[in-house]
Amino acid sequence: IESRSVVHLQKLNTGLENKIIDLQMKLDVMTSERNRLLSSDEKLRSQIAALEAEIGDMKHSTIQKEEEFALEIERLETECDVKEAQKGELETRIHELSSRLDQNKVEASLKIEELLDQLNTSNTKVTAAEEDLQKARTALAAESERCAGVERDRDLMREQLLQNANILASSHFSRSGSMRSEQGRQPFSLMGPDGNSVSLSGGSGDLEEIALILRQQQMINDLRMRAEQHQRENERLRNLVEASSLVDSLEKKTSLRSFESYKLQELETAHARMKLELERLVEEKINGGLENMNVKLLNDRLVEENDRLHEESAELRAMLSTRFERQSAMASGSPRPDSGHWSAGHSDDGSSDLDEDLCKERQCRQLKALAENLNRALVERNREIEKLEKRLSETTPTF
Repeated sequence: IESRSVVHLQKLNTGLENKIIDLQMKLDVMTSERNRLLSSDEKLRSQIAALEAEIGDMKHSTIQKEEEFALEIERLETECDVKEAQKGELETRIHELSSRLDQNKVEASLKIEELLDQLNTSNTKVTAAEEDLQKARTALAAESERCAGVERDRDLMREQLLQNANILASSHFSRSGSMRSEQGRQPFSLMGPDGNSVSLSGGSGDLEEIALILRQQQMINDLRMRAEQHQRENERLRNLVEASSLVDSLEKKTSLRSFESYKLQELETAHARMKLELERLVEEKINGGLENMNVKLLNDRLVEENDRLHEESAELRAMLSTRFERQSAMASGSPRPDSGHWSAGHSDDGSSDLDEDLCKERQCRQLKALAENLNRALVERNREIEKLEKRLSETTPTF
């Protein structure tokens, strides 16, 4: 029993010793942890003191910045009030310009309504000019076909004359006696003026008949050339008369020239007025400090609208002046410009009719130039034909 108790005590001692060792190790660990926490606490305290100093400095600087911001806000509010006043002035000016543009549009629409009858008359004249041009082209085509036929007849006559000349230069007309005897025995053929073959026998009577046929053929060719020359001259004179009448009818339409003069005057006036307006706006922008205001967009829109209205006004004035000149020159039964006459074939604003009328006037002038060029070409061709006929008459043998 005593031995068991001893062993038991030894086991208890051993357990206690192990517990004491564990506790000692834990105590050492906690001591080291305590020292570490104490050092970190000191560091944190020093950092807290530095942060408190920084917070104090930041509070002081924040108070100064708040005062500065308050002064800046007061200055900006004053500038905003000034800019609001300037903005109100600009809006008033824009409203005035818009009302002026609206007034110009109303005037332009009234002038368009007054010029509808003149547009109808111009369309009729342009249609007549186109018909005259078509007739001239038809006459030119007929003249070309006739000239081609004349050239074919000329080639045919040239071949006939060459065949006759070859026959006359052949051995049938040799001066040797043997050939004369053969001529007396053998007949030969000769091409007549109508293209038919004529058979002849030898003898002096046959030679006289050949010479007579050739002289008659030469006279027929001369008369034919003279008739063709007179016919070409008549065609040329007829074309000249038609071209001169077309030129006279076109010269009476002075609306395009009036439009160009009116447009030049309106553009010069608008340019001067716009230049002054721009200089005034630039000066006000510089003086008012409106650097960030987009004045260019407003200016471009006003310039574009102004140019369009001036162009329409110039066109309408030109056509109106032409209408008044025509009415003063001849009395017509058409309604007056202020009678409210309206054509259902036109559009609401009449701008397409104006463009069409101006385009037709330009086409008439182009057609006039084309007629003159065709007339010159026809004269040159007649000269060439006369030269060829002259050369043909010179190369034709005579007896």
